[in-house]
Formats: sequence, structure tokens, C-alpha cells
Amino acid sequence: MQNRRVLIASAHAPVRRLLTDVVRDEPGFTVVGEAGSEIEATALARRLEPEAVLVDFHLPHAIDLESVRLSRVSGLDTAMAIIDESRDARVILLTNLDDVILHGKVLIRGIARRMLVEIGGIKKAFTLRELCLEVPQAGALVYAHFEVTKRQPALGRSRAQRVLRNALLTLAGAFVLSHVAYLVIFLIGILLIAIAQ
Repeated sequence: MQNRRVLIASAHAPVRRLLTDVVRDEPGFTVVGEAGSEIEATALARRLEPEAVLVDFHLPHAIDLESVRLSRVSGLDTAMAIIDESRDARVILLTNLDDVILHGKVLIRGIARRMLVEIGGIKKAFTLRELCLEVPQAGALVYAHFEVTKRQPALGRSRAQRVLRNALLTLAGAFVLSHVAYLVIFLIGILLIAIAQ
């Protein structure tokens, strides 16, 4: 199976590195290009034909980009231009990236990165794969809020072994108690027979 091709667009190198890590962590996806501006992003999308494009919501406005009507949010302008150029690409417009980088949250060990999308008034966390392949959206544009949280400890081998050990000890304890109870009843029976004689 061929990897899904992803283009990353952000003016900030730390954001591009963060998004590259997100793509690398997702099996079956690979980064095919990085853009630092609107013009570069639309040109790369046209040339590389990626299946997914991750766009920083705060991508700076480009000067002399006359083919695109400018809104207040340049990342949205870029996303719309890419959709016009490449109708097959799923464009994910990410918010909160500046805040994540500004507070240095990406440097903390044991973090989980997730993308939240509001569907029917409920925010739900999605992986890149789910955003590209499974999220029901009208059109090719998905708005997602990028969030960094403490990673929940995975059920690692040592913890799994402790859980199994505890379960076995509980079973063994129940087995021993049941046999001790039978032994006590047997001994009381013998004692009663001895007293009766």
C-alpha cells in the first residue's frame, strides 16, 4: 500500500517540525513537502498533488496573490486556494499552533498531540488518519483545533504483567481458601466422629 502524501504549510519552522512529527507518527502517511508561505503552499500543492494538506491557521498574508480573495485569516485563504488547485486533497486548517509553540509544550516529554473537530456541537479528538479518511465533512476543508495534553500512560508490558500477576494471585488465593475451607470441614468432621466414639 502506498503512503498518503501530506503537504505542510506554516511560516514557522517549529510548527512545521511539530506537524512533520505528527505525520511521521501516523502509519501510512509521509510528508512530501513543506511550505513557508501561501504562494509556496499553493505552488507545491499544484506540483506535488498531496492527498492531505495541514495548514497553519495563522499563515501570513501573501502580497500580490491576486488570484485569491483575501479574508482576515490568511490560513483560510491558503486552504481555499489549495482546494481550488487540488480538488482531491483533504485540507486541514489547524488552529492553536502558535499557542502550542509559544508555550513550549512540544518540548515536554510524555505529551499527546491531538486534533479536535467539532461535529454536531461536540468536540472530538481525531488522528490524522481519521481526519483524512473518516471524518464526515462537507467538502474538502476540515477545521481542527490542535491540542497538546499529558499522555495517558499506555498499558505497557510491566503494567500488563502486574495486572496479570494480581489476577493470578486473586485466583490462587480463592483456590487456596476454598481448599482450606474443605480441609477445615473435613477436620471438624473427623473431630466430631472421634468425640462421638
